[in-house]
Amino acid sequence: TLRGITGISLSGVISNTIRRILGILRPGFRWILQPLLIVYYVPILIVRYYVVGPSQQYVEDSRKGHEKLVDGWRKAVEAAEKAHADGYWPVHLNDDGNIIAQLPPDPADVFDVTDGIERSVAENLS
Repeated sequence: TLRGITGISLSGVISNTIRRILGILRPGFRWILQPLLIVYYVPILIVRYYVVGPSQQYVEDSRKGHEKLVDGWRKAVEAAEKAHADGYWPVHLNDDGNIIAQLPPDPADVFDVTDGIERSVAENLS
């Protein structure tokens, strides 16, 4: 892209130029001119987002972010299933029929850190 090669943003140059031109005009004229600028910019935005589409780098970054999010959810579900298998449930009723929230167990109790380190070392060595 032009911005990547030169460090100059074409849309930034256009915006600054229009801002300087409109800055010397009277407010009444700017009030009339602004709807015309919308008519100018809307087709450019439509072409950029719907015809040209996002760049390949943007798509790759989005996929990486999505995969990281899904991996975090997967780990959270595994931790919740392990805690539930150990008998933890966050909501209980007391004898009066009131709902009581029980704090979750310490993550160090759910996952043994040393076992995880040993497993990752063994996986990397093999």
